[in-house]
Amino acid sequence: MIATYRTIITTPGALLLAIEDGGAAALREQWPDWTGGRLPEPLPSLVATAAQTQSAHTYSGSSQVVHIHPVEGEIFMRIRVRNQIDTLGERELDVAERFAEGHSHKEIAQALGLSPSTVSNQLSAVYVKLHVSNKAELAQLLEKIR
Repeated sequence: MIATYRTIITTPGALLLAIEDGGAAALREQWPDWTGGRLPEPLPSLVATAAQTQSAHTYSGSSQVVHIHPVEGEIFMRIRVRNQIDTLGERELDVAERFAEGHSHKEIAQALGLSPSTVSNQLSAVYVKLHVSNKAELAQLLEKIR
């Protein structure tokens, strides 16, 4: 599944300024009772935090993932359907991406302060979670769904 993002632009107060075609439907997928105008809870507090700290935040819901990015007084949000990659932990994703880029177990272990056997164990878990059986399939899947 290729990740399809919908863009939403809002104020730091969570009032909608613009929403890409399909964006409202994506919000309603996660929040069926949402009626528009202002972002659904808990997004307003995340938007306010992103605006205050000037740093990106991510919300992972049961069916959608929302990436929140403050840019010059406005908040740009990208929303997408959850996919297989969302089953990975942060460390598993980091290990998987490095491995797919061609780094060895030993290189990944050194870079992340792990043992090579830990890297191997994490990659085994990643293969199971993503239903892949080799490095080429992993790289192809990460490319498609990121």
